[in-house]
Amino acid sequence: MIKRVDIEPTEEELIELIKHDLVGRNEDITDLIFIIDSIDGGYSIFVDGTWGCGKTFFIKQTELVLRTLNKKIDDRKVDNLTEINAFKNFSISKSYLPFYYNAWMYDSNLDPLITLVGNLASGSIKWKDKIGAKKWEIVRTLVDSIFDMIGLRFSLKNIKDAMNDHTLDSLTEEMEIRKKFEKLIDLLLGDNDKLILFIDELDRCSPAFAMKLLERVKFIFGYEKVILIFSTNAYQLANMVKKMYGNDTDGHSYLTRFYDMKLPLRPIDMKQYLSAIRGLGPSATWFSAAVAEAASTLNMRECNRYIQELEAHYDVASEYKGTTSSSGFGRYNEYIIVECVIFPILLSLKTKSETIYFEIIRGEGKDHFLNLMKHSAILKTCIQNYESRSTIKIDLEELYDACFAKKMDYGTFESWELEFNRITARFKSKHKL
Repeated sequence: MIKRVDIEPTEEELIELIKHDLVGRNEDITDLIFIIDSIDGGYSIFVDGTWGCGKTFFIKQTELVLRTLNKKIDDRKVDNLTEINAFKNFSISKSYLPFYYNAWMYDSNLDPLITLVGNLASGSIKWKDKIGAKKWEIVRTLVDSIFDMIGLRFSLKNIKDAMNDHTLDSLTEEMEIRKKFEKLIDLLLGDNDKLILFIDELDRCSPAFAMKLLERVKFIFGYEKVILIFSTNAYQLANMVKKMYGNDTDGHSYLTRFYDMKLPLRPIDMKQYLSAIRGLGPSATWFSAAVAEAASTLNMRECNRYIQELEAHYDVASEYKGTTSSSGFGRYNEYIIVECVIFPILLSLKTKSETIYFEIIRGEGKDHFLNLMKHSAILKTCIQNYESRSTIKIDLEELYDACFAKKMDYGTFESWELEFNRITARFKSKHKL
């Protein structure tokens, strides 16, 4: 079965991750919520993390916990999160209403404020006279049901009164826009104290949209009822600033206009991530050891791609258990060295640089191959154990020539499997096995 490379965190997955602290982020979540609860008035925070480090997971987990801690939101599905050790004795002084906005999803030529307001009001800016009474009733019912799921109640009539039919077209004065937006927020908040607006994936947007979004929401910064939390890679965002305004622009200084605090998000342990998301826990096989070592150099997105590559070539679960190739730590042969250690290492390279990967397997990248393999502690150990039980000494240059000197299409596992039979035969013949 083919699935998307990037895993979209469903509410069920997020709850499981929090319940068992499967990626070790519960402490970070409590730290961020503690900071939020310590803020007086309006505020803006950059949660800064490298590409693929799991910022979306973290932001959505934080959003979920905030909903749980807010007793004014009726969300029974996640009530039991308060029984988790990290949150058992955790209390907050205010009721926070969290909203999540994926900037990349709305990246277009539209004014970002249109999509942001549309996201907040869940389509309530499409008024009755624009779509007809019958369709409007369907939309109204649907919007009500969506907000019912998170325990939020607000009147669509009030939203309509707050923003007239041509609000975004006719508002030209910045102060007027601000008044309308603040009134909308007040209506959404109800008796809650503050709106926590999470803006995610800003660094994945086009530079024009990202900069426009920042400029359009800056008028909210001073509003005491809103805390803005941007989830982004500040380094990439600073580069966007340079692309927009010229290389002489100090991108990092420019961004300080848009945040009061920058919080670095630490990377998670990829071995822990493999176990949490894919169920691939520690196992006593060379394959599992090679995969764990290779994954430790990847971020979450790269790790997802790596697992997808592995699943295209191996029965991963069986290889982990050692039931397919019998590649347990007690076994040592040329098959294990190549198929269970070297190939998984090469597949991890493919997630980072397909160009170098294809050079290697086409027989044109011996230096790249040798440099990659010399950094693998698992391969070194596997070869040492093999050589301790054999009269044969493994030379990586000769091994590379044996595996990849013959140019052919390595695009499918079938071709790898056929070629591996030849590799094994040549290897055995050369060493008189």
